[in-house]
Amino acid sequence: MQSSSHGTVLMSIGRQLVDGHWVLSFATPQQAQYAQDMVVQHTARLCTLHGEAMLSMLTSSRIV
Repeated sequence: MQSSSHGTVLMSIGRQLVDGHWVLSFATPQQAQYAQDMVVQHTARLCTLHGEAMLSMLTSSRIV
């Protein structure tokens, strides 16, 4: 019976992940702030990289 309840819990977790329902928990507010800062920095870096890639594609297409 116990394995059946574990299976139900795992299926429920799987559905939540597929649906995009994520819950993050941090021990302290400082840890949560640090995680948020990392996400913001990573997002900014990705935007910069994608912008540079798009710019090079746009400029190379104008030359042709």
